Amino acid sequence: MTEGEDMVLLDTNIAGCVSSSLSGALDEKRRGTLLSCLAAVEKVLSSVDDDAGAIEYYRRLRDMAVLVAALGNANARQSAACCSARAQVPAPAPVRRP
Repeated sequence: MTEGEDMVLLDTNIAGCVSSSLSGALDEKRRGTLLSCLAAVEKVLSSVDDDAGAIEYYRRLRDMAVLVAALGNANARQSAACCSARAQVPAPAPVRRP
């Protein structure tokens, strides 16, 4: 087992964030939780005992977290680019009526 990290809690938190991401973009709180858990899994992965495939399980869990974080980054970039593009489009000229 690993020291200093509750692996069941990491599993629960990451799975919850992954599940939430299937319904839409993560809010800031869940995104922060996901990134914290991802860092913790990276830190302890090398010390996980490989009882019944635990290392493979936590690697897959980490991979899912990485994908969700990357999706969140892509969505944020896309949203920022969209807002930037909108800001660059000139507003239509007002219609003058006689």
